[in-house]
Amino acid sequence: MKICKIYLKGYQQFQDVVLDFTHPETGEPLDKICLIGSNGTGKTTLLEMLNDVVDILKYGKRNFFTFFNAMTTFVAVMFKDKNKRYYFLGNGYDLKGYFFSCDIDFELIDEDDFSNLNSGSDWPKFFSDLTQNPFIEDVKESFIGYVKSNIFLQLFSSHEGQNNGYAKIKDVPTTNVNEAIRLFDNLPSDAMISPDTVNDFWRLLVYNIKKRENDRNAFEEMDGNMQRIKADLVNEFNNKNPNVLEELAIIWDRILDKAGLFFNYKAAKNPVQLNENLHAYICLKGSNKVVPYNRLSSGIRDYIFRVGHIFAMYFNREVDQAVLLVDEPDNSLYTDFVLDLLDVYKQITTDKRGENHTQMIFATHNPLFAGQFKPYERIILNWNNDGSISARKGTAPVGDDPNDLLSEDFGLANLMSKEGQKMWEKYINLKKQLIRSTDMKEKDTLVEEINQIASLYKFNLYEIPVEK
Repeated sequence: MKICKIYLKGYQQFQDVVLDFTHPETGEPLDKICLIGSNGTGKTTLLEMLNDVVDILKYGKRNFFTFFNAMTTFVAVMFKDKNKRYYFLGNGYDLKGYFFSCDIDFELIDEDDFSNLNSGSDWPKFFSDLTQNPFIEDVKESFIGYVKSNIFLQLFSSHEGQNNGYAKIKDVPTTNVNEAIRLFDNLPSDAMISPDTVNDFWRLLVYNIKKRENDRNAFEEMDGNMQRIKADLVNEFNNKNPNVLEELAIIWDRILDKAGLFFNYKAAKNPVQLNENLHAYICLKGSNKVVPYNRLSSGIRDYIFRVGHIFAMYFNREVDQAVLLVDEPDNSLYTDFVLDLLDVYKQITTDKRGENHTQMIFATHNPLFAGQFKPYERIILNWNNDGSISARKGTAPVGDDPNDLLSEDFGLANLMSKEGQKMWEKYINLKKQLIRSTDMKEKDTLVEEINQIASLYKFNLYEIPVEK
């Protein structure tokens, strides 16, 4: 089940917008999408809205509609699964949401008709006509049952929380075995991932440690294993059942190694008693000196807890479908690490079978991260003259020069500061003077100055039009 399209009419700054999350040639929903736009264009708003819609689909929650203004708002989200399309339709008039399915060759909403609607008067009738369409059926209960019958992970990773929970960690995040073993009866299928929920992440680690211990005991007591050599049993079990802390170290060390740090999982103190907690730390290479979590740089701390929490939700599970919404995944990260960031998210959303069924939707301001997406996987949000928002697909090819991406997809006409612009103009004027000059000494002086500026600002990489 993946999102294909979003139709928004009168929803906050989205007065008349259709967002297309499908492949331009196949029409299939994309596995990854990158939202780009200046501050205030609604990237976070879209992630929050989608999270609320999935909440309704999974649990029938109604909190989504508290954002609506009566008789002014229309929201539709189209999903696709195999040979069916599923629609969520919401409006602000009667505070109701509708769920429909239709055959794959039938398009429930015509984009041209939708765009021509007058959001103040036409859309209530449009909405009513949709709900009465003979080609569709109300499948709310069966849809929710479908979602619950499959492992459907729903993860929303915010770049901030109400409190700076990461900086307040005095030793390790707070939890204990007693809290963790409750997850045996109710392992969560959704998670809010932020500094406020770091204890939930630590609880998942403890759960996975205790589950592995239970699985190992059950394995050793199986018929035929009681008589086997202990070392052989241990090796066989370890090969099929990875250690969550060891696997986490591989992910964390991708960034920790560059900072001269490592996750010392081998020295971890696993909890035994019900009131005990997991004690595992980041250490300095060479000295093994513990670096407190609240003393790590904000970029490292945000990275390890964010990707760690997502990883823990997937660890040792078969995940048939999932949606991952991530706001500013590159937050406070140094440039070299951003270049590999998408690969990290692909790694941590791969399930125990080695399969990945997650649709990932990111919001970013970083051209290095956005450049890892194909142009049709980028959705660029722009301000219109009337203060509303429009959306278009990207144009710069995947892996393009960040400067090209900034100019083509981010819409920055000038990529230099005022001082840089002044030097650019000076550089061009000096070259013009060089062509016009007839004095050899003056030419030598001009050439020397031109070369100095060109070397300093790399202007010699560009073809400069010069008047003769």
